[in-house]
Amino acid sequence: MFGIKHTEIVCTVSGSCKDKHAHPMPAYRRYVESHIVQVRAHAGRYPFYILSGLYGLIPADKMIRNYDYVLVEDKVGEFAERVRLQMARRRIRTILYSHAPGTTDWGVYTRALNMA
Repeated sequence: MFGIKHTEIVCTVSGSCKDKHAHPMPAYRRYVESHIVQVRAHAGRYPFYILSGLYGLIPADKMIRNYDYVLVEDKVGEFAERVRLQMARRRIRTILYSHAPGTTDWGVYTRALNMA
């Protein structure tokens, strides 16, 4: 659409290892997985987002609390719709998605993102 800027982002999955402190902190600090650090370092000029089972597609600097939730297969469709709406609201058209091929826990996140 003419005159409307569309956004390209870099995105990865949150991961199960989290900083357990109760106080809110930026998502990129909450998730203590090595891939978060690596993808953030290589995002370059692109905004960096994290795909969280609880929050959906969030900017890496979004303040979040500690939580314990894992996206499961029967919630993928509902989650994909949430992510689709987040993408539309932020005018995200292109996602450079970094994931580990063959990693079973990430499969539901990858399917949801593809559906969105």
